[in-house]
Amino acid sequence: MNFETASNNKTINLWATNWHPIRTNAPILAWDTNSLLYGKTGFTAISQANSFQGNHAPVTALTRRHGFTAGHSLAPYFGYEGFSGHADTKVWFCTGDDQLVEVTNVIAYARWTSAYDYGILIFNDDLPTNITPIAVMTPPSSMGVLFRTCQHGKMSANMPPFVFGEDTSRPAFNDHKTNEGGDSGSPNMIPMTGGSLVLVGGTSTRGALSVQMQKDMDYLCTNGIYNLNLNITNYQLNWHTNYP
Repeated sequence: MNFETASNNKTINLWATNWHPIRTNAPILAWDTNSLLYGKTGFTAISQANSFQGNHAPVTALTRRHGFTAGHSLAPYFGYEGFSGHADTKVWFCTGDDQLVEVTNVIAYARWTSAYDYGILIFNDDLPTNITPIAVMTPPSSMGVLFRTCQHGKMSANMPPFVFGEDTSRPAFNDHKTNEGGDSGSPNMIPMTGGSLVLVGGTSTRGALSVQMQKDMDYLCTNGIYNLNLNITNYQLNWHTNYP
C-alpha cells in the first residue's frame, strides 16, 4: 500500500523516445521523467540501446568499465566459458538530463553453463560521473517490491507474477509482460526506501552477482591479451548490504 500511494500517477515507461534495441548508429535517447524508476540512484546504469546484431542483450553498468547481460545472449553455445567477441560494438547510456553517452566494447566474456548464465562487457573507457553504476545485492528471501524491466522500454513493479492476464489479483503496476524474447539479461531491481535502485539479478540469468562474476570482471581488467592494465580496486561490485 505504501508503494502504491508513493507511486500515484507514475508510469511503467522507461524512456520517452521511439526505441529499438538493435542499433548501428547513435540513437536519440530520453527518459520518461514520470517513470517509476526515474531519478532513483543507479537508474542511469540501465542502457537504452546497443549495436549488437542478432540479439537484444540489455546491458546494465556494474562499474564504470563493466556491463552486465545474459550469458546466452553472448555465448555461441551452452557450456561456454570465456571470451565471446563483440569487440567494437557500441553501448549507449543516457544521463538524467538526456545526454547521450557512448562506450565501445573491448570484448565480452560469457559464462553459460549449468551453474552460470551471465555475460560481462568491458568498455574502452570509464563511464562519466553522470552515469551511476548500480549497486548490487544477493536477492533477499522476501521482497516488498521488485522492478523488472523489459528490453522494449517498459517495466512491471511490485511482486511476481509479471505476466499480463495470468493473475487477476495482481497489484498495480504488474500489468506488463516482462519475459518475452529479448528480455534476457534485463535488470531486476529493488527500489530502496532511501531512493536508490539495487540490482538483484537479470531476467533469465543465473549465478550473477557472485564471487565468480567479480573474478571475471577482474580478469577483463588485467589479462595480458587486451593489456588494459586496470587497477581492479577501482572496478569492484558495489555491494548493498542493508535491506530495505
